[in-house]
Amino acid sequence: MKCCATTLLLLTLLLSCACYRPRDIHDRLSCRAGETLVDGECLADGGPAPVPPGENPDTPDEPDEPASDMELSITLPSAQYTSYPAGHEFTFQASFTELPGDVDADPVTLTWSSSAEGTLHSHTPTEDGEVSFSTNTLSNGTHSITLVATQGEDILASATVFVGICGWDMLEDFDAPLDRTLWKTYHNATQDPRGWLELTGNAIGKKGHMFNIGHSLSAGQVRLAFDISTGQCDAIGHCSSGGCGADGFAASVYNVSSVAELDRLVASAQNGGGLGYNDPGDTGVESFHIEFDTYHNGYDPISTDHIAIHLDSDSHNEVFFASTPDLEDNRWHQVILTIDGTHIKVHLDNVDIIQGTIPDYNFKGGLIGFSGTTGACTNFHRIDNLRHQPHCSFD
Repeated sequence: MKCCATTLLLLTLLLSCACYRPRDIHDRLSCRAGETLVDGECLADGGPAPVPPGENPDTPDEPDEPASDMELSITLPSAQYTSYPAGHEFTFQASFTELPGDVDADPVTLTWSSSAEGTLHSHTPTEDGEVSFSTNTLSNGTHSITLVATQGEDILASATVFVGICGWDMLEDFDAPLDRTLWKTYHNATQDPRGWLELTGNAIGKKGHMFNIGHSLSAGQVRLAFDISTGQCDAIGHCSSGGCGADGFAASVYNVSSVAELDRLVASAQNGGGLGYNDPGDTGVESFHIEFDTYHNGYDPISTDHIAIHLDSDSHNEVFFASTPDLEDNRWHQVILTIDGTHIKVHLDNVDIIQGTIPDYNFKGGLIGFSGTTGACTNFHRIDNLRHQPHCSFD
């Protein structure tokens, strides 16, 4: 019996060891259907992914802190979209706030760049909160001008404006014989073989017109340039003729729907002091005129030669005027006329001589041409190099 008891005890110990021997965890724990064993836990299929060691699943990711509180804005040009002629000298200016506190150790750089030409200028801002630079070398076309503030590898702030450089389109240089489908001549106007338009010749009682019937100017805004010369000598250049000069000439834009309507306006326009555009009746046509008056009539605003802006075939009611005592020097002078909404500007030989606003004015566009007259006093009245600057399109 003692032997049997000993044998039974040994058998119990062996079974006990077998129950506690180390086993693979899959042997120790099994999951129900629809669960997956993850790191010793049974999780429902599609449940949350395991959290890597050391991370707290209840703490959301913190957003990156901005590199700086700096604010940057471009103050010149003042409009977001602006157009300028080729060669225009731009002054770009910006203002900023909140420079970083460690600029002594790591300076801030402001970089101006063009979408068409790359980097234009870089500099370090000063404490006055303004930065600027000038250039007149931007190429023709549209430019996205961006100013970026950086410190090391960090971009602190940026700002953008859009500018357009639109070159001049030559409408007519009067060198080659005129295309009569594009130009119509009236009365005494001729094309001088030396390469310009002559409206009257230096003769008594003449009237001449020439209009571009092949190109209609758009409404709203326009920029035109042309060269003028008036005096009593046949050759361009200073002359000392002592005769009385008259009457003058004008550039006009008529908002007409047909050449026949233009013909009617030209036929009814007055000679002499009317400069070939004044009509004493109501024409019913909206028009714009810039006149170059070289003879004093009683209704003129001043007694000297002058340039003036008139509307709607009325030479007796100037909107703006400026004295031009050297107009009859028989030399060439460049005129640039800008109509931008209600704002009118006349540029003569690189000087702004007329600049102002016509309240509620609405330029209707139309056909452009020139007229000139003489009376008992005479002058040559010459026009050359008519150019048009299209407005830049920002698509």
